[in-house]
Amino acid sequence: MKASDNHRGPKGMPGAMGVEYGQLEKTISFAMGHFMAKREDILLGGRPEPPEVTGYKVYIYYNGGGAEFWVRQENEKWQNWSYMEQ
Repeated sequence: MKASDNHRGPKGMPGAMGVEYGQLEKTISFAMGHFMAKREDILLGGRPEPPEVTGYKVYIYYNGGGAEFWVRQENEKWQNWSYMEQ
């Protein structure tokens, strides 16, 4: 194990290093309720845009402590829900 691996969030998520576990759980619970997603349909990440992977409905990106939500649309493209709602 590398020394840097000790400072990562769940499942190697480097973007959530400063996020408390309780806050992370609240964010996941919000996504589950608001987007009607199961926990296994949610992907956590530290990059501004979701990776090109399939099988997920919601991508949560932590940007300086705040969460951005990306939602997979019917046409299989990701859309940044956080900016759609403003």
